[in-house]
Amino acid sequence: MRVVVAFNRPKTTQSEGHWLQKSLADRAVQELTYRDAAECGNLEVVPRIAAAIRNAGHETSILEIGDPMQLMTCLKDEKPQAIFNCVEAFAGVSALEAAVAGIYELYGVPYTGSGAQALGLTLNKSLSKDVMRAHGIPTPASWLILDLGALKGPGALDFPLIVKPNAEDASIGIDAGAVVHTWPELERRVAFVLQEFRQPALVEEFIDGRDLSVSLLWQSQSVIVSLPVSEIVFELPDGMPRIVGYEAKWIESSPLYAGTPPRCPASLDPVLQKRISDIAINVAQVLGLRDYARIDFRLRGSDGRAFVLEANPNPDLSEDAGFMRAARASGRTGDETIVEILNRAIERSAS
Repeated sequence: MRVVVAFNRPKTTQSEGHWLQKSLADRAVQELTYRDAAECGNLEVVPRIAAAIRNAGHETSILEIGDPMQLMTCLKDEKPQAIFNCVEAFAGVSALEAAVAGIYELYGVPYTGSGAQALGLTLNKSLSKDVMRAHGIPTPASWLILDLGALKGPGALDFPLIVKPNAEDASIGIDAGAVVHTWPELERRVAFVLQEFRQPALVEEFIDGRDLSVSLLWQSQSVIVSLPVSEIVFELPDGMPRIVGYEAKWIESSPLYAGTPPRCPASLDPVLQKRISDIAINVAQVLGLRDYARIDFRLRGSDGRAFVLEANPNPDLSEDAGFMRAARASGRTGDETIVEILNRAIERSAS
């Protein structure tokens, strides 16, 4: 089978223009070459994915998507029979990830991961939370702010709160300043998000507690298995909020990176593990995810209640990322996991 591994090259930015540098203001961070450092992982993982697919007996090529015509020419002339989709943005715009998947669909080429509709839905944090709430899935209370005029007085949410860009992923827009405890702090952070990201700000109840994630892998089009639950262990400096922000995820020289080590499998009561795994599968079904995904949770310290923070379709497949860590904990190798994901797309081509 002819398989194309498609990816996008991340958009570079100067350190002084990076949103994190503007947010920190009082200190410099050296490792700010990319706005979305998550996409940098693709530059390393794409050749490994291609090799795994080739070793499984498929004819394989790699396509860096630079413009729509280039992609459409490939689909029209090379006629791939499947695409392993590693595209996370287009022209530096995360929202266009779904548009690229839509082009695959227009040409009738099966591809790995969630479909265009699910990609668009999950990128809209507020809308996806509304869908989850409508299906009885617990998620923190939230408030979508379209402009500063909406901030006319204390709302229904209690402090502390966390402020996020509504349509970004990979912790873009989230650092220690995202957690606010007073009304003036909330106003300043919302103004920062609105100005810097040119999109609504999602204000959410901050759930302090254990940070858990459930990685999901489809064994067929309808059977979803939960991989071992992963946890971020907080060993942060005094005064830092217990969050996994941009620095903790992507800035290896940061004490926040060192202070948020992962543990997989997490130490959980079997009843709790099954409960959050069942919720994660429900989230995937409700949002229309497929093939592989990761659902992030907070376990509230005060009462042990689990809340879904967000759903992540097509999570990072780097060896040191959470999804692959969970896959290895289940007894799979990285290459076996990649082939499993591809096989789901191949099955769709036959249906």
